[in-house]
Amino acid sequence: MTSMGESSLNNATHGDIAGPDSLGLFQQRANGAWGSAADRMNPTIAATNFFHALLRTDGWQTLPPTIAAHQVQANADPYHYEPYWPDAVKVVSVLTSDPSLLKQLPAAGGEAPCGNGGIPLPGNGIGEKAYNAALTQLAVPYSWGGGGQAGPSLGFAQGAHTVGFDCSALMQYAYFQAGGKVLPRTSEQQMATLPRVPLSQLQPGDLIFFHNASHVAISDGHGGFVHAPDTGSVVAVVQNWQTNPYWSGSVDGAARPPA
Repeated sequence: MTSMGESSLNNATHGDIAGPDSLGLFQQRANGAWGSAADRMNPTIAATNFFHALLRTDGWQTLPPTIAAHQVQANADPYHYEPYWPDAVKVVSVLTSDPSLLKQLPAAGGEAPCGNGGIPLPGNGIGEKAYNAALTQLAVPYSWGGGGQAGPSLGFAQGAHTVGFDCSALMQYAYFQAGGKVLPRTSEQQMATLPRVPLSQLQPGDLIFFHNASHVAISDGHGGFVHAPDTGSVVAVVQNWQTNPYWSGSVDGAARPPA
């Protein structure tokens, strides 16, 4: 929504009359708050910096998203982003493979509290650490066969030209960063070899398997998860997955990597 309102999703190489030094998707200024010109022109870094600023905004969880964006961007018009909300909801519903968002999110841009909202979990357990490590990769592209315990990388086949993660590689990364734990490479191998746990007893860091174990996500322990969805998407958070027929109807089980 914010970059729609700032640049029409174009990675702009110039500013405007109001901000001649503005650059990138978010039209971030050269005021020291948004990094170098290269940072502002890098969509991943620019988005990460935007969300970091959002998390520092008092009461952002209870503000309408359009107003929360204004608080971060300090646009002259506090309602500048409101016209872009409906299209933003459509985009997010596609990228998260969650068509129910179109029904759940109100047209005015309100937001109902759900789960932990993609905020890092407190705690020092390996599960919390693994979930938080996965969170650091939000917005990294999906890449078929890409990624591993060291981080995102080029994949193969349809992922040959994309640096990113596939679903199981994101799990490998999360657990290796959390404590040097090495997981099997594929989601099928992960489900077959890791200790199983009931879905009713999910804890932070548990792995949840879907679609005959062809897909895996990492649980926040509060009804949400982080995953790398599929080609053309990015690492994302899904909330309240058990109430969403798309996910609840295709779940195979869960596993808990040993500490």
